[in-house]
Amino acid sequence: AFRECSGLTEITLPEGVTSIGDDAFRECSGLTEITIPEGVTSIGDDAFRGCSGLTEITIPEGVTSIGGYAFRECSGLTEITLPEGVTSIGGFAFYGCSSLTEITLPEGVTSIGNSAFEGCSGLTEITIPEGVTSIGYGAFSGTPWLKNKQSDNPMVIVNGILIDGTECKGSVVVPEGVTSIGYSAFEACSGLTEIIIPEGVTSIRDYAFYGCSGLTEITIPEGVTSIGYSAFEACSGLTEITLPEGVTSIGDYAFLGCSGLTEITLPEGVTSIGNGAFCECSGLTEITLPEGVTSIGNGAFCECSGLTEITFLEGVTSIGNGEFYGCSGLTEITIPEGVTSIGNGAFYECSGLTEITIPEGVTSIGDDAFGGCSSSFRICGVEGSYAQKYASDNDINFEILSEPNVTEPVTTTSELLPETVSGDTNNDGIISAADFIKLVQHILNPEMQINSKTSDLNGDGKIDSADAVELKKLFLG
Repeated sequence: AFRECSGLTEITLPEGVTSIGDDAFRECSGLTEITIPEGVTSIGDDAFRGCSGLTEITIPEGVTSIGGYAFRECSGLTEITLPEGVTSIGGFAFYGCSSLTEITLPEGVTSIGNSAFEGCSGLTEITIPEGVTSIGYGAFSGTPWLKNKQSDNPMVIVNGILIDGTECKGSVVVPEGVTSIGYSAFEACSGLTEIIIPEGVTSIRDYAFYGCSGLTEITIPEGVTSIGYSAFEACSGLTEITLPEGVTSIGDYAFLGCSGLTEITLPEGVTSIGNGAFCECSGLTEITLPEGVTSIGNGAFCECSGLTEITFLEGVTSIGNGEFYGCSGLTEITIPEGVTSIGNGAFYECSGLTEITIPEGVTSIGDDAFGGCSSSFRICGVEGSYAQKYASDNDINFEILSEPNVTEPVTTTSELLPETVSGDTNNDGIISAADFIKLVQHILNPEMQINSKTSDLNGDGKIDSADAVELKKLFLG
């Protein structure tokens, strides 16, 4: 309403006003005094941002929240009184209030937003009530108050939340009593090589260990249920991590760029894996997705160039956009029965991928899902399925999977057999007409891969029509 009214020096709001909206007095640099009536209950985002002439303000009792950026860069503000009813302080609310030296937060406050007091270079004293359970990343960054805390102990802990550990080096033991590793608590702490987290910790927040390139090992306690956004992003030295059984979700980009990670075990309770969660983990060679996983984000395993094996257990219903983009080490994949959709570019640039088996239940395959795969790449699936139509529309080789007729009498040769049994050309554990069809297809098109050990039935070192004759005799009994 009065945004950028730089000539405005004083204002009294009438009694009927109940809220101060977003940007209401933003950049009113000449404003030195304002009276806010008792009826006001909220102060919006950026409400007084850039009011550099404002030195003092009293917030009425009815206000319950201070919006994001509300007093950002009010560099002249020396004193502010927050009423008891305030429960939350938005992100960047007092960012850059360089003249503010002291503030007492009321008992009702439960959350302090990201960078709420960052850059308050004069803030030497702050009282934080016991009810605060959430402290955003960088909430007190650059304040003398925080630096004084760090002079006593490199780890700054408030109400059981480890809010800053960026001065830590070498091997670190987080003290008992900590329940949460806060936002950006150890961000860019490159000197940190090992950390032991106590059993009482239940959450690892966003960016908690972002950029800790020297960290090689970490054990996460049983009580933790979620791994935050970018929690271990760019921890390139991390080689192994064990997630406890209680973890149910892995946030977006949680392990992005952990190129040294060679092994990770996902617990049975995991139900969701975020976007890019393991992207660029080039050292990862094998991963098993537990049965409970129902949601896998876009690009979750993109550019995991060392990944050669993926085991899908039942539960996954979709393959996200770019989920395995650039996984050049993958050669053969079987999509589980429950999957109904494969996203755009899901296996794009998987240059080593030669074969993928797609179940009949898949009804949607995105653009360039298999772009840049091996020149001999083919899709295997059921005749008449959506997968066959997709292959035809995109000039991809398609192989029809024939299911054995289990209702007909069979001889011992059509029972389950070891992989090395002569005649089992498609490695499905049985000898049937499907093996004969695949053998004939290989004879006509040698680029079609089959099991060479089981396909040379007459043992002459060649796979030709003579072997087809022998195989036909075998499955006919």
